[in-house]
Amino acid sequence: AAAAMKEAEEAAERMEEDSDMFSSMEFALFGDDRSEGSFEPNMPKTTLGMVVTDTEIESIIPGGPAFLARLQSSDKIVEINHQSVHSYNDVQRHLCSSDVPGEKVKLLIERRNHDHSASSFEAELVRFPVAKMRRVSKIFRILTIIADKEKTNMEDLTEVMRGVEEILLRDYSIIAQFHLTRQNIRSLKEKISIARKCLLEETDCNLKELSSFNLRDTNTRLERIEADEEALDEISLYFTSIMAKNNMSQREELSNLLDVATQAHHMFDLKTMILRDEIKKIETTRQIEQEQEKNQNCLLLP
Repeated sequence: AAAAMKEAEEAAERMEEDSDMFSSMEFALFGDDRSEGSFEPNMPKTTLGMVVTDTEIESIIPGGPAFLARLQSSDKIVEINHQSVHSYNDVQRHLCSSDVPGEKVKLLIERRNHDHSASSFEAELVRFPVAKMRRVSKIFRILTIIADKEKTNMEDLTEVMRGVEEILLRDYSIIAQFHLTRQNIRSLKEKISIARKCLLEETDCNLKELSSFNLRDTNTRLERIEADEEALDEISLYFTSIMAKNNMSQREELSNLLDVATQAHHMFDLKTMILRDEIKKIETTRQIEQEQEKNQNCLLLP
C-alpha cells in the first residue's frame, strides 16, 4: 500500500515536470518578448487589453482580450464578476484582485447606440500575459500597415483577421488549461500525501494483532480506513477531471495514476472486509464470554 502511494507521488512529480516543459511551449507560441522590457515585481503580470477612464473604456488594444470580446471604446463597465462598479477605484479594485494568466473575467457592459439609446450585454474576457500582449499587438499592426500600403479596406482582410483570432483564442485556452493543470497537480499531491500518511499510520498494521484490540479501538480503526477511502474517492475525481480536460501527452501519466488509485481502492476494500470480519469475531466471542459468565453466576447462586 505504501509502495502504491509512493508510486503515485512520483507520477505527480513527473506531471509537474511536464507542466514546466509546457510553460516553455507557451513562450514558443507567443514569442518570448521579455527582452523588450522589464517589469517591477509588483507590476501586473496580466492584461485585459483595454484602457479604462472612470468606468468607461477609453481604448482597445488590437488583438487583446477586450478586442476578441468585441468591446469598443466608449463602452461603459457596469459590473465586474457580478459586482457593481461606480468609479475607477471600483474598477481597479475588482480587476486587480487577481492576476492569474488564463483566468476569466465577466463584465456587464452598457453601450450607447447611434440613436442614443443604450443596450447592455455580458462579455467574458481572459487575462493575458502582459509580455505576450506586445506580440499580439504587433500582428494586428502589421495587418493594418499591409492594408494601408495596398490601399485595401480592412474589411477585405476579415478572413485573415478571423484566422488570427482563432489562433489567439486557442492559445488563450492553452494558457488557461496550463495554469489549471498546475493547480490540480498541487491539490492532487496534497491528497496523495494525506492518503499515504493515513495508510502508513492506520492501515499498515498486523491484522493478526487485532484480537488484542478492544471493540472500540477496532471500530475507530475501521472508521479511519473508511475516511481514507473517501480521500481516495476525491483523488479519483481529480484524475477524471484532469483527464477530461488535458491534452493527449498527459493522459498516459494520468491514466497510470488512476490505476494506482484503483488498486488502492481494492486494497481498502480488502482490509475493510477483514476488519469487519474481525469485529464480528470479537463481538461473537464477547457474547459467548458474557453468556458463560452469566451461566456461571447462576450456578454460584445459593
